[in-house]
Amino acid sequence: MQWGEQAPGRPLWRQVLGRVLEQRQVGPNSYLLGLQQPWLAEAGRPGQFVHVRCGQGRDPLLRRPLSLFGVDPGEGRVELLYQVVGRGTALLSGLRPGMDVDLMGPLGRGFPRPPDGEGLCLVAGGLGVAPLVPAAQAWGAGRRVLALVGADTAAELLPEVQRRLVEAGAEVQLATMDGSRGTPGPVTDLLEGAIAREADAGRTGGWVVFACGPSAMLRRTAALAQSAGWPCYLCLEARMGCGVGACAGCAWPAAPDRPGGRFVRVCRDGPVFLAQEVGWWE
Repeated sequence: MQWGEQAPGRPLWRQVLGRVLEQRQVGPNSYLLGLQQPWLAEAGRPGQFVHVRCGQGRDPLLRRPLSLFGVDPGEGRVELLYQVVGRGTALLSGLRPGMDVDLMGPLGRGFPRPPDGEGLCLVAGGLGVAPLVPAAQAWGAGRRVLALVGADTAAELLPEVQRRLVEAGAEVQLATMDGSRGTPGPVTDLLEGAIAREADAGRTGGWVVFACGPSAMLRRTAALAQSAGWPCYLCLEARMGCGVGACAGCAWPAAPDRPGGRFVRVCRDGPVFLAQEVGWWE
């Protein structure tokens, strides 16, 4: 089975232990955690996540959701890309090779395979790039891949991420809010430019958008994609309690015409949604 294919006849998720193979700092407060975990390496798909217990025992009580950043089914290896933002992720950064970490996964609904022949436009804000790299690796062969990656500063544009995107065949364009690298301004300006160039060339379709990042960025991405007639899938980021849809701690507004209630649960109904499925906090 290749990365990105759905594992047939397998349980949705398991609680498993992962043996730490590598812990490497790849940017300011950003780390790549490599784990030996054959089940996850075989069952996971781009856009899904694992719920990680960061400490020993019940402190901290809640797990942390981290997107699958890379898998190698042949080696049974799983990689997670994360940023230290609080006590839980600080504890996670203290893991060393040979130690075990408690994981639940793979969880959630991932990205769909893009139709053959369609271009793949990836729009990433900050560490939202983590679930998008696997999509390029899984489905980039034989199609156009445009990766639009934004951050606040040049220091937050991780070389590890750019290398993997280029190796997957993507054309990478960068944006920074402070103008220290790439195009000054939000990454959605790059998307607006890409849409305009396609229209000027007389190409009005043929692209699918995958996006992950802050809510305001996703909202603008969805609006631009809709205006261009490009199908758009959003990987939402939310605080989670249980990770399996029981606690409703990750509730997100649903689109008014979506059946099933006023809210969706990011952990179970998503984290990947067709843009028309979700609404926005005012």
